[in-house]
Amino acid sequence: MRFKCLDVAFLLIVRFDSIDRLENALVVSEFLNNNFETNIYVWEFAAFENGIFRRLAPIEIKYSFCYDPNPIFHRTRFLNEMVRSMKERYVSVWDVDVIAPVSQVIKSVELLRTGVDFVLPYDGLCYDTSKEIRKLFYEERDISILLNNTKYMNELYPPNCVGGAFFANRQTYIDSGLEKELFYGWGVEDGERYRRWSIQGQSVERVHGLLFHLTHERGINSVIPSSESKLTKRRIFRESLTEELWKNT
Repeated sequence: MRFKCLDVAFLLIVRFDSIDRLENALVVSEFLNNNFETNIYVWEFAAFENGIFRRLAPIEIKYSFCYDPNPIFHRTRFLNEMVRSMKERYVSVWDVDVIAPVSQVIKSVELLRTGVDFVLPYDGLCYDTSKEIRKLFYEERDISILLNNTKYMNELYPPNCVGGAFFANRQTYIDSGLEKELFYGWGVEDGERYRRWSIQGQSVERVHGLLFHLTHERGINSVIPSSESKLTKRRIFRESLTEELWKNT
């Protein structure tokens, strides 16, 4: 039986820059749809619509194509647009490459319903599956394959990963400032967002358990492309948190 959470909108926002990512998005959409009676929104951004995801995804998925010719994916800006357009009380920003055990997702929704502002559906340990374990998971669609093979995987951003997936009271998320749109391209925004919530005094909980990242090819939208870009992102990070500290003194 699927867990009923029609008060939640799962938000998957994506630029399909590889076959790996397309496959992951289909598997993750299938996983969410098979286990939860909920609302799953996928917004694809690209220079043209090839129709592949629309044809292959579960029919229950609420899919939208969004024209975007820019080779760099401005995820923070588009995610803010997506959140503002939702009507559900709660949202879950869910990367198209991650999987968490069903029990952790259920616990996350239950915490939101008790009044918690933000919930991360794992305790800080995120494992990259590797190509081999990813293949085994694809063949069986059984999350126990991931849980039982962590010794063959690498941790992502240890010791306290804060990216990949989170749940939020939608209005609180908006009031907190949503995503910092100065972050252009991949990287750093997850850490800034999490620290900003702490400074603002938002209630943030973590659910005990693991998160799994389904390995994929890394292109320009999965890396920080230059040392100059890295420095810019660090500056935005510092300035944003300094501004929040002044607001809360």
